[in-house]
Amino acid sequence: MKTVYHNFGGKQITQHDAEIIALLCMGLDRHNMALLLNNKIGTLKNEITKLYLKTGTTKCTELVTLAIQLGFDRKGNWNGVSFLPPPPKNPTPPAEGAPLTTNNPTGPAPDCPPAA
Repeated sequence: MKTVYHNFGGKQITQHDAEIIALLCMGLDRHNMALLLNNKIGTLKNEITKLYLKTGTTKCTELVTLAIQLGFDRKGNWNGVSFLPPPPKNPTPPAEGAPLTTNNPTGPAPDCPPAA
């Protein structure tokens, strides 16, 4: 499968990077992002840290602010196009009593790892 690249403020990001950014802009925490991406939380932390390097940001709030300036919105769209990941093929169900939720979009920043 060919990797699709997108211009993100002069930086090249992959489709998967754009999906992560879309979920960050929506205010999802790492646990729920990992579920949607069918990924482990540790892998997701590494991917977010790599996004900091690609975009020249050092923390999640900077990355989300930049993304919104470049056309992302709080619904996972970038310039009107949805960048939400496809549903996972074999999703891991959330732990009992831990439904898939989002943070308040106007509330605190998403649960992001610190810059390396």
